[in-house]
Amino acid sequence: MPIYQSPYPGIKHNHKQEVSAMNSNQAHIPPGMLERIIQDKQYKTACYEVLQRMTADRQNTEMIGRILEDERRHLNDFTRLYYNLFGGQPSLLSNVAPQIASFTEGIQYLFAGEIDTYNFYSNIFFTDPNTEVQDVFRRAVLDENMHSTQLNHVFINSSLSL
Repeated sequence: MPIYQSPYPGIKHNHKQEVSAMNSNQAHIPPGMLERIIQDKQYKTACYEVLQRMTADRQNTEMIGRILEDERRHLNDFTRLYYNLFGGQPSLLSNVAPQIASFTEGIQYLFAGEIDTYNFYSNIFFTDPNTEVQDVFRRAVLDENMHSTQLNHVFINSSLSL
C-alpha cells in the first residue's frame, strides 16, 4: 500500500470558493464532492475490514471493530444525505480490495487518512449552512478525531507486543 494520499486533492481550499458561488439557503456541498467522500468512506471501510482480520490481539480487534461500525454508519449517513440533497444514488466503487502489506502499514495509512478526513470534514461542517449537512458532518468530525486516537492506541499496543 502506498503512503497515504488525500482523496480530496485541491478540494480543501476550493470548497470555500464553491460555497460563495452558491445560494445561501441550500446545501453548499457539490454532488461530486459528496460522491468522492462516499467512495473514500467505502475504501476506508474495506481497509478496516482487512486490518481487523490481520490482528490476533483481542483488544485491537475490538477497537478496530468499533471504528469499523462507525465507518459503516458514516457511509450510510453520507449516502442518505446524498439522496436527500440530490434525489438519487451516488456512484459507488465496485470491487474494493485494498492491498495492505502489513498491520503496521495499514494502521499508519488509516491514521494519516483519519487526520486528513478530520480536517476536510471540519471545513465542510463549519462552512455549509444546511443543518442536515452540519449534523452529518459534525458526527463524522467527532468520530474521525476519536478514530485517530484509537488507531494511535492500537499502534502503541501492537508495538509493545512485538
